[in-house]
Amino acid sequence: MKSIKFILSLLIVFLFVGAGNAQSDKMAQKAANKVAELNTMLVSVNPEAALNEEQIKKITELEIKKSQEMRKIKKSEATEEEKTAQKKAVRKEMRQEINKNILTKEQRAAWKTGKSAAKKD
Repeated sequence: MKSIKFILSLLIVFLFVGAGNAQSDKMAQKAANKVAELNTMLVSVNPEAALNEEQIKKITELEIKKSQEMRKIKKSEATEEEKTAQKKAVRKEMRQEINKNILTKEQRAAWKTGKSAAKKD
């Protein structure tokens, strides 16, 4: 009887661990897709504005961090207005980090142009 309980306990633990890994894999894939979209937009504006491997890695890490923070905000017990303000602050912080510390001057210009064109569509 004890061994059955032990085996069931192990199964439950493995299921939760597996679900956690699946979510982090999903989060990483989603982040990679967003970075690929950004890179596509940059290249469509200026072919020389493509992200390099180091930039892709840094922006992907920021996207994952943003997703984790958004998840925490969503699960918090704050009011909807507070959650909205917190999410806006996280997005703004991420954009500033990318603009100031990751993108080159040419890439920032291409991003701005691409965002403006997307708003017109």
